[in-house]
This record gives sequence, C-alpha cells and structure tokens, in this order.
Amino acid sequence: MSGIILRVLWAAAVLLLTVLGVLMAAVLLALFFPVSYRISGEKSADKMTFHFRASWLFGLLRAGYSYPEPGKAVVKVFGIRIYESGKSGEKSGQGKGGKRRRKKAAGEEADKRREPEQAETGTKETETKGTETKGTGSKETGTEETEKNRKEKSRTEKTGTEETGTEEIKAAETGAMETGTDAAGERETEESDENSSRISQIIAKIQYTFRSVYDKIKEIWQNISYYKEILCDKETGQLFSHVMFRLGRILKSLRPRKLKAQVLFGTGAPDTTGYAFGLYGMLMPFLGPSVQVTPDFERAVLEGNFSASGFMTLAVLLWHVLQAAMDRRLKLFIDRIKRKKPKDGETSDDKKAADHQNQSSGGTERSGR
Repeated sequence: MSGIILRVLWAAAVLLLTVLGVLMAAVLLALFFPVSYRISGEKSADKMTFHFRASWLFGLLRAGYSYPEPGKAVVKVFGIRIYESGKSGEKSGQGKGGKRRRKKAAGEEADKRREPEQAETGTKETETKGTETKGTGSKETGTEETEKNRKEKSRTEKTGTEETGTEEIKAAETGAMETGTDAAGERETEESDENSSRISQIIAKIQYTFRSVYDKIKEIWQNISYYKEILCDKETGQLFSHVMFRLGRILKSLRPRKLKAQVLFGTGAPDTTGYAFGLYGMLMPFLGPSVQVTPDFERAVLEGNFSASGFMTLAVLLWHVLQAAMDRRLKLFIDRIKRKKPKDGETSDDKKAADHQNQSSGGTERSGR
C-alpha cells in the first residue's frame, strides 16, 4: 500500500515540476527572446502607403498592419490567421453590420408583400363606400328639416343668455373701479420694497463672487510657489536626471538597427529650405549614408520612401522601468506632491524644520516613557 502511495506522489511531483518548467521556459522566452520588427513606407504626389510587421520566436507569432484606407491589421499564430480587421463581421454576418443588413432586407421583403394586399383592400373599401352612400341618400333628406328647427331654438337661447351676461358684467366692472384705486397704492409700495430687496441681493452676490475669485487666485498662487520650490529642489533634479537616463536607455534599445531613406523635400521658399537642409547636415553623422535627402528650392514638396528594421527585448524594458520606479527619490517626490500645501508665509524649508522638530519631540517622549 505504501509503495502505491509513493508512486502516486512521485507522479504528481514529476507532473508539477514539468508544468513549472514549461511555465518558466515560457516566461524566459517572453522576457529574453527578441521581437523583431520592420517598418516601411512611401509618399508620392498621388498616394501614401505604410506597412508594419512584427514577429516573435522564429515567426511563431506574427502581427502586421498596412495602410492605405481603410487599413488592415492581421495576427497569426503558427501561420493560422486568428484575427483580421474588417473581415469577421462581413464573412459570418454577425455583429452590428450584419444584423442591420438582415433587418433591412427583411423589412424590404415585408413591404413588397404588403403592397398587393393593400391595393386589393383599397379597391374593396371604395366599392363598399359607394354602396353605403347610395342607401343613405334618402334618409338624409328627411332629417334636414328637424336639424333646421333645432338650430333656430339654440339661437334664441343664446341671445337670451348673452343679454343677462352683459348686465352682470357691467355691475362687476363698476364694483372693480371702486376697489382698484385702493389696491393701486398698496401695489406700488410692495413693488418698491421688492425692487430694493432685489438690488441688495444683487450687490451681495457681486461681493461674494469677488471674494471667492480672490481666494481662488490666492490659493493657486500659494500652490504654484510651493510646487515651484519642490521642482527646484536638488533631489528632484537628481530624480529627473535618473529618469531621463533610463528613458534614453529604453529608446536606445528600441532604435532601428537598419535605416534606409530617400527624401525629396521643399518648403516653397529657398531660405527655409536651406535652413532645413542645414539641420539635415548637422544630423548626417548620426543618420549615416543610407539616409539621402535632396532639397527642392523652387516648390513645396515632400516625397520619398523609407524602411527601418530592428528588434527589442521585454526584459530590457522591464529592467529600466523597475530601476526608475524603485528609486527612493521618486517616492519622496510623490509624497511631497500629495502633502498639503504650507500655511501662509511658511516655506518648504520651514515645513521641513517643523517636521524634524515633531519627530525629535516624539522620540524624546518615547524615551521618557
């Protein structure tokens, strides 16, 4: 029994070690195996093209993007295309575009089917209406006389009610004229009080806005001076120099190893074209002879082609990023930025001294205890 248990444990340990070994190998490959890339493009008076290709692990994983319009991105694994932009929705009919097209087609077919049915129902309705009008023609002649009598009675009733209404309105107007004089004086006093209260409210609002704007400007100025002192600090300068050094290393690892370009350019003015060509002359030792630039002093033009290729490793990028993130000065800089602004008339040096005194007083109290 014990031998069976040992064999099971041995098999489980071997399986676990193989899984860990595979994971470790995958992590090491992802970190240290380089990713190669190639960029090329062409610009002429009629068109512009751009191509990007990247591969990893001898072409096991490939990705690419090509322009012009509308652009196309492709991702392949073991030579099998797993993603291609603008193709999934068109082929399978799924997605928003496919659903909309299906709905439109179904609606058009339903409309075509309804058209002959609507035409048939329209003809039937016209026929039934014609028969109904013939049958009802005789009945209408008999009811016209009764309708005339009703209209005459309603007119006589309206005239009677109008006369009584006019008498009541005249009596109400005479009573309103008497009370209107008394109410006019009261309304004038109320309006004057309301106007005075409105003016006082407007003045109070103006004073409040001026005070709030002044307080905000004062607060912004204090914050600017505080952050300016932080940026001008010696440790902050050393931190920025360290970050720029690491960023330069990252860009150096990403730079193309091969670069070829042929460019024809002109700004349309001889002086500015000459200045730009002089700048190219200053950069020529760094660019090398593979980059050729031809100036055109007569017209504004930009044409040519280029190609660049290189490689990068993820381990180098992570190393420099971690070195910059683990710097002690970066943590201190972030703490000082998050810290509250100093009081009025207090500088950062005074605040440092106050913090040092608080720490020393806390230490003496602990030692006394």
